Amino acid sequence: MSSTSAVGSFSLAIAGDAWTGEADIDVLPWDGPRGTAIAFHFPPGPDGKLERTVEAAARFFPLPVTYNGKDIARADFLADAYKIIERDGFRIGVFRDRHSPHVATLNFHGVTLKHAFPVIKEVHHTQWSVQVDIVDAPDLVLVLPARKEIYRNAALDHLVELCRRAIFSVIYAEPLHRLSFEDWLEARSYCPDFSQAARQLPLWLTSTAREDYRQVPAFADLEPGATIYDNTDSYDSVTFGRALRRSHGGEPNKLGGPAPRAFQSYLVRTPRHTILVDSCIGNDKPRPTRLMFHMLKLDSWERNLAALGLSVADIDFVMCTHLHVDHVGWNTKLENGRWVPTFPNARYIFSGKELDFWTEREKQAPEWMPFRDAAILELFYSSGIRLAELAALDVKDFDFFNETVRVFGKGSKERICPIGKPAVDAIHRYRNQARVFEGPLFVSKLRERLSTRGISDVIRKYHDLSGIP
Repeated sequence: MSSTSAVGSFSLAIAGDAWTGEADIDVLPWDGPRGTAIAFHFPPGPDGKLERTVEAAARFFPLPVTYNGKDIARADFLADAYKIIERDGFRIGVFRDRHSPHVATLNFHGVTLKHAFPVIKEVHHTQWSVQVDIVDAPDLVLVLPARKEIYRNAALDHLVELCRRAIFSVIYAEPLHRLSFEDWLEARSYCPDFSQAARQLPLWLTSTAREDYRQVPAFADLEPGATIYDNTDSYDSVTFGRALRRSHGGEPNKLGGPAPRAFQSYLVRTPRHTILVDSCIGNDKPRPTRLMFHMLKLDSWERNLAALGLSVADIDFVMCTHLHVDHVGWNTKLENGRWVPTFPNARYIFSGKELDFWTEREKQAPEWMPFRDAAILELFYSSGIRLAELAALDVKDFDFFNETVRVFGKGSKERICPIGKPAVDAIHRYRNQARVFEGPLFVSKLRERLSTRGISDVIRKYHDLSGIP
């Protein structure tokens, strides 16, 4: 190895035990062309194996390589990628419909190896995979040369997360997607306005042979009243086709099956009173762990009550059989930012024992609150935004892909603030733990927007615990 600069020059001759560190490397004078050059001298081999090895090592090497005075052909490891994203010392290539367990997925300055990076498959649609070209990642550890694999540590976990984020960022920019519900929820945790899957499915066609499995019919828009069938087996498909041709109850092509699950209230009328038994699910209630109940905005329950000739003011008693969320939802409603009784003239009746249980339960801090507090502290430190600005943040203001947060300051002036990786990771962990996917970014244990006073209490709590004067 030789190096010449404006201030000096030297050469290194590394031989024998010096390669393993068992002997010192001699630094020798050098009087040659300016620049840094690394040269290896090997005895020639008759079978051409050395030449093939040099060509393979140089193919994805980031610097020019010559062999016996001849330039070795090089290529970009991510040449065929659908999109390349550079982040944190990695070049991540996202590939569309090209994945094989036999293809190298990571390039470390010319050394390639196979690693099972994330693969995301849309339903009857595109498969997305990644390959990684390392630029500068000193914390990523390779086990070489015996095993050629990546050592599992925090740097690898971070890289895997970056790969998933890269795939979702590419899908986000597509005109439509067909992600599974679970994958869509994960994508939405990164980007709250990630659109829902296209409301399309392949038209059903009877299948009579196993070779027909891969022939997916063209997609069509879902129509109201459509029957959804998972056509996974030709025998089931034939049976299903016969069922369609039969009549049930005098109506052609009517399929029998279990009635849809209903959530409903009961109304009891006596000569003196009108009694409502359970008040169903309700509107505007944050139920992030039960998405079918979450933040509903429906008028069907009120319309059904009106169809009986009644209004909420006509209810005398509300009888709660128990206090699960799908039995007490309409006990209250959101009015001008406050929860008020839905039935202004009613008395609410429920078990005192159960009320005591849930009252005590509400006093306990949810398990996700330490994650929320950590996210608040990291975001304050990383962005320098004001207390009121942080309290006003919504989920949609946080851009996980670009690691920024949109802030509305004084006079409603908008600005985009870059935030550091610790803050991004802390917010991501908090949102996943608390299942916060829309609305206010930071919430109280009652799932309401955390006030400026509440945030001040969080800061004061950890300040006192730190012992900082």
